[in-house]
Formats: sequence, C-alpha cells, structure tokens
Amino acid sequence: MAFSKPLKSAFGAFGARSGAAEPKDLKSTGGTQAVLDAFTELAPQYEATMDHELELLWRISYREFVGRFLDTVPLYDGARILDVATGTAMIPLEVTHRTPGISHVVGLDITPAMLTCGQENVRAANQSSKIRLVCGSGMTLPFGAGVFDLVTCGLGMHHMYAEQLISQMKRVLCPGGWLLMADVGAAPIWRSIFGKLGLAVLFLYFGLTFSRARLRAEMDAFDNLRTAPEWRDYLAAEGFTDISITELAGQRKFFPSGLLIKARIKPA
Repeated sequence: MAFSKPLKSAFGAFGARSGAAEPKDLKSTGGTQAVLDAFTELAPQYEATMDHELELLWRISYREFVGRFLDTVPLYDGARILDVATGTAMIPLEVTHRTPGISHVVGLDITPAMLTCGQENVRAANQSSKIRLVCGSGMTLPFGAGVFDLVTCGLGMHHMYAEQLISQMKRVLCPGGWLLMADVGAAPIWRSIFGKLGLAVLFLYFGLTFSRARLRAEMDAFDNLRTAPEWRDYLAAEGFTDISITELAGQRKFFPSGLLIKARIKPA
C-alpha cells in the first residue's frame, strides 16, 4: 500500500502498524473468537448483508446509513480521523469522498478478512494516499494520546466493552475533538420480563438467517447494548459535552432502534 510522505510520517508518530496481520493475543486486544469467526465468514458479503439487515430494522440502506452518520458532525480540511471497527472501510471512503482535503483517515479493525476487503475497496477508489488500515482492537488502541480530531465507530460498539472502548477513544482524541458513534440501541421494553421473552423470540427469528458464528457473536454482545438515555448519562459522566443522540426507530415493537451518537471532548 502506497502512502504520501506526510501521511507516512504521521502514522510513524502514532506507532501503529498497517495491514491485515492477525492480532497475536485475542485477550490482550479485547477481541473474542466469536467475533473473529463471525466476521471472517461474513467479510465477502458484509456490505450486502448490512443492506439487508438495515433495511429490515430501520428501512435504510447501508450507504444511506453511513451518509446520515457522517451528516451529524462537521468534516474539514486537515482533520485527522480514526474509524474504529472499520470493516470494509466504507466510512473512511465516504469521509475522503466528502472532504478531499482531509489530512488522513485510519481505519482499525480486529478481523483480518474484513481489512483485506477494505484494502481492496481503498485501492479501487484510489484513496491509498489518504486511508490507512490497521489491524487491532478498539479496546487497546495502538496510538498516542491526543492525535485525532474525530473518532468514529459505526455499528461496532456492542461487540466491545463500552467503558474500556470509550476510555481509549477519549485518550486518543485531541482537546475539542469529536466522538461519533452509531450502534444498535436497547429498547426500554427489553428491561422487563415480557421484553426478555420477546427477545428470545427475536433471537430465534434472526437465528434462522444468521450463521452459527454470527448468532453467537450477537448473543454475546447483547449485554453491551444501551438505551439512548443510558448512553447520554454515561458520556456525561465521562466528561463529554455537546452530547446529541438521534434515534432511528425500529420497524417492529421488539426491534432495536438505531442510535447516532455525537459528543465532544472539552476544549483545552
């Protein structure tokens, strides 16, 4: 992968490695075998799968979802951006398409197969001078403190422990930097006994279409889901300001909502 000289220097300062090498220690990087198995299997058809699932849940295509996600935060020339759980690099590619003067975008993902697909997309779009893909976990970000103006994570939050992930994102953001996240939101009814029974039916429904690895990864992630008020309270307690949460309504009573979450680190 070719990079411009300024971009190489910037990444050298971060001390991060690019490419699709598999993390050596899953426990230390915050990864799980279930996630790796599920998304290794899903990688070749990831974008088509997201299209199908987002249309089912929220009546929106994957590309439209990425667009609405990025509409919520200002992008500007010279910005340094990190996309956690980047998958096939759709968010970095949309960023560089919208703002050609962006400094650079780093896409990080724990699954090598997803990064391989992402690298193909980056090369096809001729964006290798602006986008670099790194194999690693959002729970142990391999970057220095205060080196990004914007950190994003689209639909990957529930596969990681939020407390550790937010702490890492906060560390690498510069003062005044923005945090932009999108994820599946827990429905308030899920907290009730009847809601838990409904969830059992929902998991059975999705289990008919998910592979065994994918179903296990999603079930393992269930306890990491939060409602919009829970996210707002948590981010405020962590010292974030300008918190904004937009909800995409689920198409059925027991379906989860989509959450578009924006928050800011206090300026120095």
